[in-house]
Amino acid sequence: MNDLGDDFFRHVSWRARLAGGVLLVSVPGLAFFMIAQSDQSPPISETGVLGCYMNPRAPAITVEPGTIRLDQPELMPSAFEIRRDKRGFSLHVKAPISLRAEGEGYVFQRDAQGTGYFWRLLTVAKNGEVEQLENPQDFGSAFSVVAKDGADVIYRRVSADPCPAGVKGLT
Repeated sequence: MNDLGDDFFRHVSWRARLAGGVLLVSVPGLAFFMIAQSDQSPPISETGVLGCYMNPRAPAITVEPGTIRLDQPELMPSAFEIRRDKRGFSLHVKAPISLRAEGEGYVFQRDAQGTGYFWRLLTVAKNGEVEQLENPQDFGSAFSVVAKDGADVIYRRVSADPCPAGVKGLT
């Protein structure tokens, strides 16, 4: 008799031990899988985010199928995809493009390093405030770009069409 465990299971068949082990692993695994699946919101359609987005203090952004174009000719367009994360939905802009303060506004710059940025998709609450998008049906035609100075720069869609060249924000 080595310890209480060996003595306790001495008369239990190997089949019963195997069945018990399978249950100990499968029941929590199934519960974890069900919880993970229940949190999956339906994906947001790319066509739902297409259009011209503006902010009064920053260059306009055109979201086209699979591409984001900035109203700064020196910056090449970037691929993007819509992703669900733990806080909601985001546009994952694949190029390392950041927003920095310049004068009274902001300009985009291509960073030397990086793998891109996540721009949070937003919904508009009844009081007019913007909030993180959690349900794709509530997309409020807005997203947030966090600038290098930490400011949340909110872009709002002004048209489903591409932005005209040379337009800077809303008046």
